[in-house]
Amino acid sequence: MINILPPTVKEERHYGRLNRFILRQVLGLAMIGVIAVGFMLSGLRLVKNDEDILNAAIADKTASYSQLTETETTAKQANSLVMAIQGLFEKEVRFSTLLTDIAASMPLNTRLKSLSLTGSKTQPLQIVAQVDTQNLAAVLRKSLVDSPTFESADILSIVPGETDPDGGIKNYDVTISAEFTGAADARAAEKAKQEAEAEAAKKAAAEAQNK
Repeated sequence: MINILPPTVKEERHYGRLNRFILRQVLGLAMIGVIAVGFMLSGLRLVKNDEDILNAAIADKTASYSQLTETETTAKQANSLVMAIQGLFEKEVRFSTLLTDIAASMPLNTRLKSLSLTGSKTQPLQIVAQVDTQNLAAVLRKSLVDSPTFESADILSIVPGETDPDGGIKNYDVTISAEFTGAADARAAEKAKQEAEAEAAKKAAAEAQNK
């Protein structure tokens, strides 16, 4: 078959087919772009949902941790309260025993007025007693030393107390510092421990400096 179409017509048909091909390619790319954007938006929504779920889970875990922390704090406070009550009870028992021991050491015509406790058995106990005569102050001191509770006692002061109608002195207030049994050894042991710790710290510092 002989093609008798003019060259211009053939050229127009060629470019027409080329334009249709390009248009189909552009439309195809546009469709692919739309689909890709759709997938991207779906992915973003999924990520947003996952982020919301993760944030909710973190918030839930944080709330649970806060509750556990509050529970632990409450438990520690309750335990501290129990230990404090137990300590007070034990101190009360020891104090009652101490009063019994001191009362057993009090000679006749002497009366206990006050005690001054420092809270440590390594420190002396200050006793204030009322005695009818000054000689009884020395008797009281010796009686305390002879008891198993104390290893030494010193008279700090003897002060006149009440007077009778004739102006005579009826009694005296005597202050005695009594050392608990074993207090001196306990202080010596504590001092030796502190010196050993200081020496160890000094040695460790010297070794660290030499490295």
